[in-house]
Amino acid sequence: IIGYAPELYEILTHRSIDDDDDDQLFYTQAYLNETLRNNLKIKLDHKSQIFHNLHGAMDELSLKFKNHEPYLENEQMKSHPLILHGNGPTVVKVGLNNLGNYLPNCWNTRDGCVSCKENVITLSDEDVRFNDTFLLTFNPFGSK
Repeated sequence: IIGYAPELYEILTHRSIDDDDDDQLFYTQAYLNETLRNNLKIKLDHKSQIFHNLHGAMDELSLKFKNHEPYLENEQMKSHPLILHGNGPTVVKVGLNNLGNYLPNCWNTRDGCVSCKENVITLSDEDVRFNDTFLLTFNPFGSK
């Protein structure tokens, strides 16, 4: 939801909702309420120009590169969504995680894995002494 505070407040308070109610249904009903929708000028991002819900729509996205940098394209709408919503089952979350390996600016065709080069610890050529650690356990062979 994007908007000004008074309008958002009106959407959120147009009817009561319990903590365990379906929040998506709440907003769907607000949108389907023609009077509320028209009064508040509610719009949906039908073309995924800002948001893209991944559940049921993973196959609409393609990871592309321009000037070495990754970006997403919604093939059906020919749009470039900026925000991904990883709603739905685990497979959607895995897909979101996969995209997160590239976006935003985590991997490019020139440098490869950019985020892999962050916070790297360089080990010196000096001899490093490691303390020996022994773990002893009692193993009672033949005991009853």
